[in-house]
Amino acid sequence: MDRPKNVPKNRHISNSDVDIILNGVIDNLPKEDRSYSVLHDENEGDPLSGILNMIRICNGDIGIQILSRDRVSPFLKFRLPGGGGGDHPKVYNALLILLEAIKQDEEDQENERSK
Repeated sequence: MDRPKNVPKNRHISNSDVDIILNGVIDNLPKEDRSYSVLHDENEGDPLSGILNMIRICNGDIGIQILSRDRVSPFLKFRLPGGGGGDHPKVYNALLILLEAIKQDEEDQENERSK
C-alpha cells in the first residue's frame, strides 16, 4: 500500500504536537456525559456489523466499547491522568484525540445530510 502524499515518511508525533492537539480538544470538552460512535469501514452495508462507541464522561474519563449484532464488548474505562487513576496518560491522550476525530466526523456527516 502506498503512503498518502500528505503523510511524511517516518513522521513521529512530538510531545509538542500532542500538546497542541490536546489543547484544542480539551478546550471543547462536553459539560455532560456524551457518546460518539463510528461504524467500521468494511461493514458491507450492515450498520450492526461493528461500531466503535466512545463515551466522554463529564469527570474526564473515557469509556470505549465495541458494539455489534452478535455481542457487546466489555466497557473499558480510561481515567483522566492525575488524581484517582490515569495510569496510561499516552493512551488516554490518543483516545481523547480519537474521540474528537469521531465527533468531528459525526458533525461533518450531519452537515452533509442537512444540505
